[in-house]
Amino acid sequence: MALHTDEMEKNIARCKVIKVLIVLGLIFTGVLGYGVYWLFYDWSRFKQELIAESTSPNGTYTVKAYVSNIGAAVSYAVLGELVFNEEYKGSRKIYWQYKEDTANIKWVDEDTVRINDVELDLPDEAYDYRSGIK
Repeated sequence: MALHTDEMEKNIARCKVIKVLIVLGLIFTGVLGYGVYWLFYDWSRFKQELIAESTSPNGTYTVKAYVSNIGAAVSYAVLGELVFNEEYKGSRKIYWQYKEDTANIKWVDEDTVRINDVELDLPDEAYDYRSGIK
């Protein structure tokens, strides 16, 4: 009977260790995932100084341009954000140009904007200097 009880206690101890390892693994994965998101995708981290803002002719959209300088050996970048004025959809990243510190925003029509000579059809197109217009 004592042998059987010892085996049960060992199994219970193993289950507790496995549960602790799973919880620690999930915590580590969550922290790592948030770190990657913050480092590469958190738009608010890059929006440092508003340098230009322009509303479309009928007021459907507003484009806000920010300059970002995250320091070290990295050059300035201009980031463009599309804000939907008539309905709440949040905002959308539409422009990212490296080695720039100014933004010239001109509206061609209600759904077309030109930012520093890059023309975008809104709300679907976006420009990223690494891959062009998408």
